[in-house]
Amino acid sequence: SHLGQSRAARPLPFGRAYCLFSWGANSYGQLGQGHAIDSGRPAAVSLASGISDCTSGIISNTDLEAKLESTSGDVLDMSSGQTSVSTSGQASVSTSGQTSVSTSGQTSVSTSGQASVSTSGQTSVSTSGQTSVSTSGQTSVSTSGQASVSTSGQTFGSISVVIGGGHSIILGGELRTPLSCGWDQCGQAGGSGGLLFAPAPSLAAAPRIVAASAGWDFSLLLDADARLWALGNNSRGQCGVGGGGGARVCRQPALVPIPAEVGDEGIAVCAAGMRHGVACTRRLGRVVTWGCGRRGQLGHSGGPEPGLVESLSEPAVAAAAGTGHTAVLTAGPGRLFVWGDNRHGQCGRPPELGIAFDRPVPLGALAADGAEQTADQGAEQTADPIVSLHSGWSHLLLLTCSGRLLSWGRCDLGQLGRSGDAWRPLPVATPAGWRVLQAASGSEHSACLVAAGAKRLLLCWGWNEHGICGADSDAEFLSEPRPVARIPADPAAVFAGGGCTFALLSEHQGEPDFELVGNSV
Repeated sequence: SHLGQSRAARPLPFGRAYCLFSWGANSYGQLGQGHAIDSGRPAAVSLASGISDCTSGIISNTDLEAKLESTSGDVLDMSSGQTSVSTSGQASVSTSGQTSVSTSGQTSVSTSGQASVSTSGQTSVSTSGQTSVSTSGQTSVSTSGQASVSTSGQTFGSISVVIGGGHSIILGGELRTPLSCGWDQCGQAGGSGGLLFAPAPSLAAAPRIVAASAGWDFSLLLDADARLWALGNNSRGQCGVGGGGGARVCRQPALVPIPAEVGDEGIAVCAAGMRHGVACTRRLGRVVTWGCGRRGQLGHSGGPEPGLVESLSEPAVAAAAGTGHTAVLTAGPGRLFVWGDNRHGQCGRPPELGIAFDRPVPLGALAADGAEQTADQGAEQTADPIVSLHSGWSHLLLLTCSGRLLSWGRCDLGQLGRSGDAWRPLPVATPAGWRVLQAASGSEHSACLVAAGAKRLLLCWGWNEHGICGADSDAEFLSEPRPVARIPADPAAVFAGGGCTFALLSEHQGEPDFELVGNSV
């Protein structure tokens, strides 16, 4: 099967200095830089002293930040795929007419074709590999029984950043407890309320967390025993507790009540939309949703309480969610289903055919040009298998095995990074010969990590207020991918959510630390 051609993600090399940088909107301190001032260019996250001892090499490297003042930016000729150096530090992109698209998901990877969510080596729903996804981003994955996580991107080693509407959570590696920063008014960051300007171990009281996802003002936490917890705003039932009629706010992690018919399967994947949650069970891949369902995004009529999406008969191995839509990827060939809000074509159908769908809509297999294929057209042989799925508030991205990025949905702020029908998954405009290694999506912007020869580059596009795209541009939005300016070191991973972006940087330049093999990174 398509999803069976995977192998585990390589961990980030030990003994190498990594630094976590961030940029974009920061009115709540969600960038973790120690202040609440927007940052239009990458700056180091303020990790406390000693944090580097437990994060598999991530450090707050002030030397790297200092290089920002002396590093020239790369000017990329997007029409030819060539890279040249500029002394001005300005980034420019040409319009080549090439189109491509992306979604906002994540990838979960497995070893020997088997994925596990917990450190105890429990197997996930798919025996042939697994892809898990989320909106503001989260991936739960495991290699050889060790859980690794990712926010709005793929799994890299075991470091992850989950970003919500105004808060961020850093987890993974050998970090003893997740670090959080930003908006904590409803307890979504695990603190005592107010604002957290620098990452702090506010979730120390939570069970051992191996994966997470963040919505507008709530968070979902998956522990090592495959139990799902929630905290933050519960006014729409988004924490899954009391159906919206219980506690309005969950300031301490509350166990999400899974429907009795699920039994003791446990949870393999979770995803947070703006005000609703999604989970996929570990063994049978059943989909559970809860919270706000005004646009049909829950896929069931049971109200805000957690309920099964019974109309989905195929086992799901990945999930993503936006403001009013939900997307899942199923096992086997990897079919994509979307339901809920379709005003911007999120469900892969023209809005004139329906502005909302309350049952899963299959997008089918995708040909090389992004067009949907049917079985009698040989889709099983020609389709490009999906590696990861990502979702912003109203747009989606998906990354394929060949390293192409497709996008669809809302496009008025350049979120899709291409022209053409907004409702149809089509390739994002990246230069010929460049391979997308990872993708991520914020609320209204997108980002990806590409391999351009032996060099790795970060590209961003979409909503650019607050300097979200990091492209040294005052434009309100960028309609095509632009290089992130003044990156002081080699990018290893990118994470996005809300109105900001995080990147893991390494001083190493040269061959990538990971490679795309089959459907894994």
